[in-house]
Amino acid sequence: MQFKPLLAIAALAIMVSQTGAGAAPNTEVGDPPEKPGAITPGYPGPDESPTVNGQPLRSILNDKAYLDQLVRYLIGYETWIHICTDAEPMERLRTLMVGEPQRMPGIDGFSSPQWLEVIQVRGCNRTYERLIYATYHDGKPVFHAQVSGSTRTGPRLQHEAVTALRARETERARAAGCESTDRARIVAAELDGAWPQTSDTHWRELWVVYSCKGTSEVPVQFFTGDDGNVTFKFEAP
Repeated sequence: MQFKPLLAIAALAIMVSQTGAGAAPNTEVGDPPEKPGAITPGYPGPDESPTVNGQPLRSILNDKAYLDQLVRYLIGYETWIHICTDAEPMERLRTLMVGEPQRMPGIDGFSSPQWLEVIQVRGCNRTYERLIYATYHDGKPVFHAQVSGSTRTGPRLQHEAVTALRARETERARAAGCESTDRARIVAAELDGAWPQTSDTHWRELWVVYSCKGTSEVPVQFFTGDDGNVTFKFEAP
């Protein structure tokens, strides 16, 4: 499916750190984390547009080859990670510039510029939004889709947590009688705002997991070390 051409790039300085200290809890599943007052009208203007490989980012984001790669990635994510085999991208709702670069899986350090693609998807008997972090690395676009919800996790930390949790829950589901081909999927990740120990460096989230045995919530605690790195621990079921 063809996306509507992006005629103008929206602007948003998203202050979401790997530790989650800058993230604001959301009330709507799928909303991007954002800070009030972070919008700069008109960015990027004709003289402000960042460049990637010598090309204006505005041109790249409207290039057919880039959009084809974005669609292929999105369908692959929805099919294999979200386990929604009939997912179809409906519309590119907006593109948001990321003000504070995030650590991306498979990339050492920080890549810049980064932006968020917000795509409307239809599948699994519903319509929803999918947020996808994007950047360029070694001359190619790199994407990372975010799990829906108010999670504080950035792309790399979320990738690590999702990978570990899916493996654990898939093994548990198979031990409980699911087929060997069944895979657990992460439906949403919500900040547990009622948890009394919540702070900028230690917080708890409720990750919603679906398998052939049904839906369950897995509490996950995140800890920020003195070196700034974040680790996580799944609470006992």
